[in-house]
Amino acid sequence: MKLKKKERKKYELKDKRPIIPFSNGSEYDWWDNNNCSRCRNAGTRTATTEAGAKCKLEYHLSLGILIGEIPLWVANEIGIAEMYSNSVSLESKCRKFIKK
Repeated sequence: MKLKKKERKKYELKDKRPIIPFSNGSEYDWWDNNNCSRCRNAGTRTATTEAGAKCKLEYHLSLGILIGEIPLWVANEIGIAEMYSNSVSLESKCRKFIKK
């Protein structure tokens, strides 16, 4: 169920629960190949903690593909194209993207 603008604001400001960023691995691969893999902010993906990651968004997305969810603040930082009750559709380009 797609959320209306008023409901979306409520989720963005108050809801701290994790959300589902991608429906499958192929969707993640496409997004990653057009963002993290081409970004100057991207790390080596060897960080084991958020504090050790060069890009905290990349860290949470990489972890999110394994556990199936990311924090809502990560989706907000990247950019939300559409928001549903328990998942999001991310913008096609990350707001923090800097071309290599």
